[in-house]
Amino acid sequence: MNNGNRVIDITKDLKRKEMLIKLQNWWDNNKQYAAVVAPIIGAVVIKSISAISKGHKIQTEYKSKDLRCYDASIGHYWELRRKLTNQDWLYINSRKARGESLGDILKDMNALK
Repeated sequence: MNNGNRVIDITKDLKRKEMLIKLQNWWDNNKQYAAVVAPIIGAVVIKSISAISKGHKIQTEYKSKDLRCYDASIGHYWELRRKLTNQDWLYINSRKARGESLGDILKDMNALK
């Protein structure tokens, strides 16, 4: 192995220093604009995060409500592939009235994940 001839690349370090110098010069020349723009950018970022988290909460609630079915006889949630329609629920109720288990009914309907 030839460890004595390693090339040191300092271009990244130089580019970083140049960028910091440019940023500092811009800050020195534009403090009044930055003071006005910073709170606006902060408010936009906060609103964006709020909207994203609200959308995530709604999506999680949808999955919890519509893509899970609770079986009280065994105290278990069944994970579903799709939201059950009213027709599906009528079919489930008629089969449950005949004494079949919810898990078997959902399996026969190919509704389980």
